[in-house]
Amino acid sequence: MQRQFLMRAVLTAWLGTIMSTSAEAQLFGNGTDGDVVVSGTTTLTSSLNANNLTITATGVLETNGYTVFVAGTLTNDGIITDSQSGGNGGSGGNGGNGGMGHSPHFAPTSGSPGINGAASAVPGGGQGGRGGSGGAGGGGAWDTDDNEAANGGTGGPGGGGGKGGGVVRIRALNFVNNNLMHADGKQGSAASAGLAGQYVAYTEIFFDRDLAGGGGGGGNGGYGGNGGTVEVIYGNMIAMGTLRAQGGSGGSGAPGGSGRNTSYSAGTNSFSEPGAIGSGGSGGASENGSSASQSGLSGMTGSAGINGTVILTQATLCFVDNDGDSYGSVIDAGIWTPGACGAGFSANSLDCDDGDPSIFPGTPEIPNDGIDQDCDGQDLTTSCCNLAGDANNNGAVNILDATFIIGYLFKSGPVPPCLQEADANGNGSINVLDATHIIGNLFKGGSAPVCGH
Repeated sequence: MQRQFLMRAVLTAWLGTIMSTSAEAQLFGNGTDGDVVVSGTTTLTSSLNANNLTITATGVLETNGYTVFVAGTLTNDGIITDSQSGGNGGSGGNGGNGGMGHSPHFAPTSGSPGINGAASAVPGGGQGGRGGSGGAGGGGAWDTDDNEAANGGTGGPGGGGGKGGGVVRIRALNFVNNNLMHADGKQGSAASAGLAGQYVAYTEIFFDRDLAGGGGGGGNGGYGGNGGTVEVIYGNMIAMGTLRAQGGSGGSGAPGGSGRNTSYSAGTNSFSEPGAIGSGGSGGASENGSSASQSGLSGMTGSAGINGTVILTQATLCFVDNDGDSYGSVIDAGIWTPGACGAGFSANSLDCDDGDPSIFPGTPEIPNDGIDQDCDGQDLTTSCCNLAGDANNNGAVNILDATFIIGYLFKSGPVPPCLQEADANGNGSINVLDATHIIGNLFKGGSAPVCGH
């Protein structure tokens, strides 16, 4: 009467065993690279498909924009990063020219702006930082009568931008991060100092004269590179550790070039001029007698890069739910899916008959029908046997009970109202032997019918 529950359980276990590896491989790789241990610095040139991956305390794994798949356990006691695939930082701007006192005269110029950093070639990588602007040139001084001149100092070049952070993309069934995974942008470079203004001493007939050019402005520091992306999809989180994608800090600005005190009186036709103004440090003014030329202003620290993104997603092993009852099939190996299961799938595999929406764990069981409605591994049986052998349940045992069983077995007749009464020989199933048992008892002195089970 009962289904072959043991056979179904054996089949389910067998299918689950041979298919579990493929279910994990769909998201976490196939482990074809075997067990991998990184104890030094290793840079990937293609995606890694490890069975188990261990980064020791002295190990550094550079992903270089490639994905790391781990079918088993990822254990990181060192560093996993990507300092390769982010965008390169832009070049710093050139410093401005100092003023030129000689004829023809050239006024001081502002420094040139820094170049924007490059975008990453890998989606998710950080853009490189902008280069810092160069400092402005200092003002020049001159005496037109004697054609003497002191040039202003050249502005300092700006610092280069920091490299953008790359992409650390991890897919691991078991995730154990005991230290650091990051895609940080690099720090911008420091700028260079402005040059000192020129000092010139000379004699005009009977008088000592001197001139001093203003100092060039210091360059601005380079901008920090933007942070990249750390993306982790895991099945089981054992230790999160530190996951980071910070923008790099800006490079330091440089000091301006120095001016100088002049000691003597100015000539009749002596001139001085202010330094140029720029986004780097402004240049200092020059002096043409008995005063101090000005030092260039210091450049500013570059701006920090923008923080990148950390994405942490738990995967779910999802099983097909063909009958839409929210329970997945017991014979489906499942497929790992980032986040929650989609339509037509369930996060469990408890449905013992995924083709019948009325059969699932917890549903009311119908006794004695030979069907396991609640998937507990067996049918609910209760005793309905009042008269053994009374297959048609008419209150008497006679030839009609034998013909009722024959009709049920071979002519699509109705199901016996009480299977236990129809199981006249008590062997646990309804078959032609139950009909012959009843006939033997009625007409050949055979043993009396018994209640089945």
